[in-house]
Amino acid sequence: MVASSAAEPARQQSAGILLFLGGMALFTSNDAIGKWLVADYTVAQVLLLRSVAALAILLPWIVRDWRRLIRPPQKGLHVLRLSLLCGEVACFYWALRYMPLADVMTIYMSSSIFVTALAGPVLGEHVGPRRWAAVVVGFGGVLIVLDPSGAALSLPGTTTPSSIRPS
Repeated sequence: MVASSAAEPARQQSAGILLFLGGMALFTSNDAIGKWLVADYTVAQVLLLRSVAALAILLPWIVRDWRRLIRPPQKGLHVLRLSLLCGEVACFYWALRYMPLADVMTIYMSSSIFVTALAGPVLGEHVGPRRWAAVVVGFGGVLIVLDPSGAALSLPGTTTPSSIRPS
Protein backbone atom coordinates (compact mmCIF):
# COMPACT_ATOMS: atom_id res chain seq x y z
CA MET A 1 0.00 0.00 0.00
CA VAL A 2 2.83 2.40 0.80
CA ALA A 3 4.61 1.72 -2.49
CA SER A 4 1.50 2.49 -4.56
CA SER A 5 0.80 5.76 -2.74
CA ALA A 6 4.44 6.84 -3.16
CA ALA A 7 4.23 6.21 -6.91
CA GLU A 8 1.06 8.31 -7.27
CA PRO A 9 2.77 11.76 -7.27
CA ALA A 10 5.25 10.57 -9.90
CA ARG A 11 2.38 9.30 -12.05
CA GLN A 12 0.53 12.58 -11.63
CA GLN A 13 3.65 14.54 -12.56
CA SER A 14 4.13 12.39 -15.66
CA ALA A 15 0.50 12.91 -16.64
CA GLY A 16 0.88 16.66 -16.11
CA ILE A 17 3.99 16.79 -18.26
CA LEU A 18 2.32 14.80 -21.04
CA LEU A 19 -0.81 16.98 -20.91
CA PHE A 20 1.34 20.12 -21.03
CA LEU A 21 3.30 18.84 -24.02
CA GLY A 22 0.08 17.78 -25.75
CA GLY A 23 -1.46 21.20 -25.14
CA MET A 24 1.59 22.99 -26.49
CA ALA A 25 1.58 20.72 -29.55
CA LEU A 26 -2.09 21.61 -30.15
CA PHE A 27 -1.44 25.35 -29.77
CA THR A 28 1.55 25.13 -32.11
CA SER A 29 -0.49 23.16 -34.64
CA ASN A 30 -3.30 25.72 -34.40
CA ASP A 31 -0.88 28.56 -35.19
CA ALA A 32 0.79 26.72 -38.07
CA ILE A 33 -2.55 25.67 -39.59
CA GLY A 34 -3.80 29.24 -39.19
CA LYS A 35 -0.74 30.55 -41.04
CA TRP A 36 -1.36 28.04 -43.82
CA LEU A 37 -5.09 28.83 -44.06
CA VAL A 38 -4.85 32.64 -44.14
CA ALA A 39 -2.77 32.37 -47.31
CA ASP A 40 -5.88 31.19 -49.21
CA TYR A 41 -8.86 32.18 -47.05
CA THR A 42 -10.00 35.41 -45.45
CA VAL A 43 -9.53 35.93 -41.73
CA ALA A 44 -13.31 35.77 -41.26
CA GLN A 45 -13.43 32.35 -42.93
CA VAL A 46 -10.61 31.05 -40.73
CA LEU A 47 -12.37 32.39 -37.63
CA LEU A 48 -15.61 30.72 -38.69
CA LEU A 49 -13.85 27.40 -39.25
CA ARG A 50 -12.06 27.67 -35.89
CA SER A 51 -15.32 28.54 -34.10
CA VAL A 52 -17.23 25.65 -35.66
CA ALA A 53 -14.46 23.23 -34.67
CA ALA A 54 -14.43 24.60 -31.11
CA LEU A 55 -18.22 24.33 -30.92
CA ALA A 56 -18.08 20.69 -31.98
CA ILE A 57 -15.53 19.94 -29.26
CA LEU A 58 -17.29 21.93 -26.53
CA LEU A 59 -20.86 20.90 -27.36
CA PRO A 60 -21.15 18.21 -24.63
CA TRP A 61 -20.30 20.78 -21.93
CA ILE A 62 -22.55 23.40 -23.48
CA VAL A 63 -25.51 21.00 -23.50
CA ARG A 64 -24.84 20.00 -19.88
CA ASP A 65 -24.58 23.58 -18.52
CA TRP A 66 -26.62 25.62 -21.02
CA ARG A 67 -28.79 27.31 -18.35
CA ARG A 68 -25.77 28.71 -16.55
CA LEU A 69 -24.15 29.79 -19.82
CA ILE A 70 -27.08 31.92 -20.99
CA ARG A 71 -27.28 33.78 -17.67
CA PRO A 72 -23.81 35.06 -16.82
CA PRO A 73 -23.68 37.14 -13.62
CA GLN A 74 -22.46 40.31 -15.38
CA LYS A 75 -23.72 40.21 -18.96
CA GLY A 76 -22.15 43.50 -20.01
CA LEU A 77 -18.66 42.48 -18.91
CA HIS A 78 -19.19 39.04 -20.42
CA VAL A 79 -20.10 40.53 -23.81
CA LEU A 80 -17.12 42.91 -23.58
CA ARG A 81 -14.76 40.03 -22.78
CA LEU A 82 -16.10 37.93 -25.67
CA SER A 83 -15.85 40.86 -28.07
CA LEU A 84 -12.26 41.57 -27.06
CA LEU A 85 -11.38 37.89 -27.33
CA CYS A 86 -12.85 37.67 -30.84
CA GLY A 87 -10.99 40.83 -31.81
CA GLU A 88 -7.74 39.46 -30.41
CA VAL A 89 -8.04 36.22 -32.39
CA ALA A 90 -8.97 38.12 -35.55
CA CYS A 91 -5.94 40.42 -35.17
CA PHE A 92 -3.71 37.38 -34.57
CA TYR A 93 -4.82 35.72 -37.82
CA TRP A 94 -4.68 39.03 -39.67
CA ALA A 95 -1.07 39.44 -38.53
CA LEU A 96 -0.33 35.87 -39.67
CA ARG A 97 -1.56 36.80 -43.12
CA TYR A 98 1.04 39.54 -43.49
CA MET A 99 3.97 38.59 -41.24
CA PRO A 100 6.16 35.54 -40.67
CA LEU A 101 4.87 33.15 -37.99
CA ALA A 102 8.00 33.59 -35.84
CA ASP A 103 7.57 37.38 -35.74
CA VAL A 104 3.88 37.14 -34.89
CA MET A 105 4.57 34.66 -32.10
CA THR A 106 7.38 36.81 -30.69
CA ILE A 107 5.10 39.82 -30.51
CA TYR A 108 2.20 37.73 -29.19
CA MET A 109 4.29 36.17 -26.43
CA SER A 110 5.61 39.58 -25.39
CA SER A 111 2.11 40.72 -24.42
CA SER A 112 2.88 40.24 -20.71
CA ILE A 113 5.59 42.90 -21.04
CA PHE A 114 3.04 45.38 -22.37
CA VAL A 115 0.45 44.42 -19.74
CA THR A 116 2.99 45.10 -16.98
CA ALA A 117 4.09 48.38 -18.57
CA LEU A 118 0.48 49.57 -18.88
CA ALA A 119 -0.64 48.36 -15.42
CA GLY A 120 0.41 51.61 -13.78
CA PRO A 121 -0.97 54.20 -16.18
CA VAL A 122 -4.16 52.32 -17.13
CA LEU A 123 -5.09 50.44 -13.95
CA GLY A 124 -3.32 52.56 -11.35
CA GLU A 125 -1.35 49.58 -10.03
CA HIS A 126 2.07 49.95 -8.47
CA VAL A 127 4.85 48.47 -10.59
CA GLY A 128 8.06 48.25 -8.59
CA PRO A 129 11.60 48.79 -9.84
CA ARG A 130 12.31 45.06 -10.22
CA ARG A 131 9.29 44.63 -12.47
CA TRP A 132 10.27 47.69 -14.51
CA ALA A 133 13.74 46.17 -14.89
CA ALA A 134 12.13 42.93 -16.09
CA VAL A 135 10.01 44.90 -18.59
CA VAL A 136 13.09 46.70 -19.96
CA VAL A 137 15.13 43.48 -20.21
CA GLY A 138 12.18 41.60 -21.76
CA PHE A 139 11.55 44.34 -24.29
CA GLY A 140 15.25 44.35 -25.15
CA GLY A 141 14.99 40.59 -25.75
CA VAL A 142 12.01 41.10 -28.03
CA LEU A 143 13.95 43.70 -30.02
CA ILE A 144 16.91 41.32 -30.35
CA VAL A 145 14.66 38.48 -31.56
CA LEU A 146 12.67 40.62 -34.00
CA ASP A 147 15.63 42.68 -35.26
CA PRO A 148 13.23 45.41 -36.38
CA SER A 149 13.94 47.92 -39.08
CA GLY A 150 11.88 50.99 -39.82
CA ALA A 151 9.92 49.08 -42.44
CA ALA A 152 9.07 46.30 -39.96
CA LEU A 153 7.25 48.82 -37.80
CA SER A 154 4.75 49.61 -40.55
CA LEU A 155 1.20 48.33 -40.49
CA PRO A 156 0.89 45.37 -41.20
CA GLY A 157 4.61 44.71 -41.72
CA THR A 158 6.85 44.34 -44.71
CA THR A 159 5.60 41.12 -46.30
CA THR A 160 2.57 40.76 -48.50
CA PRO A 161 0.15 37.81 -48.54
CA SER A 162 1.43 36.68 -51.96
CA SER A 163 5.00 36.40 -50.66
CA ILE A 164 4.07 34.00 -47.84
CA ARG A 165 2.03 31.39 -49.66
CA PRO A 166 3.05 27.85 -48.73
CA SER A 167 4.73 25.88 -51.47
